[in-house]
Amino acid sequence: MTPAAAIVDCTEDWLEKRPGDNTRIEWLLVLARAHGMRADVLGYQEGCSEKTGSCRQCWAREEVYRRGLQQGEAMRRRFGGLTRKVGGRIQWTGEIRVLSERLAGAVRRKHPTFWFPASRSDVFHEKAEARTVAQLLAVAAARPDHRMILLTKRWERAADLLVSEELQDLVAEALAELAPGRPMPSGWPLANVIVGCSVGNQAEADAAGESMSRIATMQATSRIATMQATSRVARSGWATCASAEPMRGPIDFSGWEFLRFLIVGGMTGGIASEPLHPLWVEGALGWARVNGVPAFFKQWGDWAMQPETGTPVWLAADGRCFDDVSAAADSRRDGPAALCRLFRVGKVKAGRRLPDGRVVLQVPILGQVRHG
Repeated sequence: MTPAAAIVDCTEDWLEKRPGDNTRIEWLLVLARAHGMRADVLGYQEGCSEKTGSCRQCWAREEVYRRGLQQGEAMRRRFGGLTRKVGGRIQWTGEIRVLSERLAGAVRRKHPTFWFPASRSDVFHEKAEARTVAQLLAVAAARPDHRMILLTKRWERAADLLVSEELQDLVAEALAELAPGRPMPSGWPLANVIVGCSVGNQAEADAAGESMSRIATMQATSRIATMQATSRVARSGWATCASAEPMRGPIDFSGWEFLRFLIVGGMTGGIASEPLHPLWVEGALGWARVNGVPAFFKQWGDWAMQPETGTPVWLAADGRCFDDVSAAADSRRDGPAALCRLFRVGKVKAGRRLPDGRVVLQVPILGQVRHG
């Protein structure tokens, strides 16, 4: 049994980028600092395709498109052909590009680093071969002083790969090629890797729950029914996390007590961004607190209850959004708090403080793999 994660309560100054950090992803910066490491994005894989409804607001698609248009052969070779513009809308082409040459540099990295392998792709994409995933995990196997977090919307494929008997052999083969002479860790799965899913609403969470439970327990078949019957679950598989950022509706995480980390946050991105209801945040953070799961509330997004500027919208707790309060009157049947008036104020003004003034920035401490 793997013990419950130690919870580190962090302060807002931990969100600042320090010398040696090579990312501005806030939860990655805090994870790295809690482990006494540097934070970096490996950039091992580029390119993706839409998988869930939450993908419609993906920031990475536009960034890859812009980079593919830049001057310079290196940028075109890395990003060109991964996106296209159709009818004025940027779309993924569905192709991915693996940059295997970056792995050796990660193994040679002098300073212990908390890695996020691919911020503009999904390492469990359908076009990523099992050997490609194994090569990535070989970095964690070679460097027990590194840590790594994987996020995916392809939870079914992730589960099939991570619980398979073949994966450990593929990682051993990749390790022999990447770092000749270094032994495989004595324990499996790798304790310095945390595997996460990205879910934006209840439907996506329901779809991901069974696969994530398999990953957390290394079971070839689901134990989700057993997990739903208990508030604590033996953690004998991969460390797991969930990212509800952006959170696009209420999510009941009952049955997810196997999680080691939970990220929650609102949507940013201008005119198309969707508001976040305080009750959704309260529910997710309350569940995490009761079950001893470290929770990280990143931001409210572009919308907030204060300051009252511009034209408001009224967001019901069930996710319906109204421009006119009279049209939302029936939402009051669930009580005054079920209907929330929100203003588009931008990410900076909206901030991350809860209504009671608290900032919730918790992260777990992961284990270290052992050799021999």
